Amino acid sequence: MSARVTLRLFAWVRERAGYGERVLEVGEGETLGLLLERLAGEEAVWAELMSEADRLRFACNGEICADLGVVLADGDEVAIFPPVTGG
Repeated sequence: MSARVTLRLFAWVRERAGYGERVLEVGEGETLGLLLERLAGEEAVWAELMSEADRLRFACNGEICADLGVVLADGDEVAIFPPVTGG
């Protein structure tokens, strides 16, 4: 059984990937970390982005994910963005 999740990209992550939003199929029990590994294995741009994962922030359904072990479910929204600072 598979689920559909929406991947949203922001700032320079969006610019490098060449898109801001994409709907992806994920397998049952697939985690955010596994999804990112799969993308990195399939597309060179994602391999490059994941080589800089320490410079990225991840959120699932509006909640920051420090743990990439979060299991994705149908309808989830995943956001990837650089750290944001303000003044």
